Amino acid sequence: MRHLRLVSTPPKEIEMAKTATTKLVRTDTPGVYKRGKKYTYVYCVEGRQKRGTAATLSAARKAKRQAEADADRGLIFATEDIKFGDYARNWIDTYRRRCNERLCGGVE
Repeated sequence: MRHLRLVSTPPKEIEMAKTATTKLVRTDTPGVYKRGKKYTYVYCVEGRQKRGTAATLSAARKAKRQAEADADRGLIFATEDIKFGDYARNWIDTYRRRCNERLCGGVE
């Protein structure tokens, strides 16, 4: 008995979708790159590299500075290895510290 093997080939008039492999182009700011029409910024949290995007160069610079400052203050941390209970306790402690008595009414 002969076995036939089916091979799928797209019709010639249909083009295959191209993958989004837009290259990163360096800017004057370290850690900020242009990618297509948007800007990508790179920062580190607990030794791991993280990325973010912004519409403009100035917005990317500002977001990068903010992300680095938040990471230094401990407001951004790697969540891959943390359990939910630990995350929730950390969030409550952070919120309690940042919450103004007048706005929150003394959340304890």
